[in-house]
Amino acid sequence: MMSPQPIPSIWSAATRAWSDTFQVIRRMPGLVLTMAVILLLFQLVSLVVGLDLVMTDGAVRFGIGASLTTLVLSAIKAVLLAPFAIAVHRFVLLDEVTPRYRLDPANERFLRFAFYGVLLAALTVLPHLVGAVFALVWRGFGGFASFVLHIVVAVIAVRVVILFPAVAVDAADPTWRHAIDDTKGHSWHVFFVLLVASLGLVPLGVVLIAPFVSAAIDQAWFAEIMIAIGTGLLMLVATTVLVAAASRLYRALSVSLG
Repeated sequence: MMSPQPIPSIWSAATRAWSDTFQVIRRMPGLVLTMAVILLLFQLVSLVVGLDLVMTDGAVRFGIGASLTTLVLSAIKAVLLAPFAIAVHRFVLLDEVTPRYRLDPANERFLRFAFYGVLLAALTVLPHLVGAVFALVWRGFGGFASFVLHIVVAVIAVRVVILFPAVAVDAADPTWRHAIDDTKGHSWHVFFVLLVASLGLVPLGVVLIAPFVSAAIDQAWFAEIMIAIGTGLLMLVATTVLVAAASRLYRALSVSLG
C-alpha cells in the first residue's frame, strides 16, 4: 500500500499531470504510438458507422438511434483505452514502464478496469438516451431530463475517478463505494483539478479540429476525416493528462481504497 501524500493544490496537480504526460510520451513511445494508431482507426470507423453523429443541418443530432450507436462505440472505446490507461497509472504511481500495448482479456486487472470504464462510459451516454426517449413524448421535458442527468453523471464521475488508478495498481479494496468515501469532502477539489488540467487541451483542439469545422458542417468528406483524425489525437493527449491527474489525486486521497 502506498502512503498517502499531502493533497496537492489544484494548479500543482494539473501541471504535474501535463509533466507526467510528456514523460509518458518520452519513456513509452511504442505504447503511445500504438494507442494513437488505435484511436485514429477507431475515429475513422466511428465516422463510417455513425455518420449521423457528425453534423446534420449545422447541429449534432442525438436521437435514440444515435444515442445507442454512441453507447456501443463508447463501450468499445473504453475497452481499447483500458491497457493504455492502466500503463499510465502504473507509470505515474509506480514508475513502471510498459513498452507495448497489450489487450489481455484473461487478465483480472484488465477485466476489472475495463468493466468500470464501460460502466462509466454508459453513464455518460445515458443523459442523451433518456433525453431522446422523453423527447418523443414531451420535447421540452426531454431536454430538462438530459440536463439533470448530465449533472448527476458529472458528480458520479468526479467521485469515482480515483477508483481507476486503484484498480490499475492492484489496491487492497478498489470498489465504487470506497472511491466515493475517499473523495467525500474533496469533490470540488477533484473537479477543479480535472478542469484546470483539461484547459491545456483547448489550444490543441483549436489547432487540430477548429480549421475543419466549417467545411464539416457543409458535409465535406475531407474535413470530416481530418476532424476524426484530430479528435483521435486530442483524445490520446486528453486521456493521458486526465489519467495522470487521477493518479495524483489517488495518491493523496486514497484511504479506504488502499
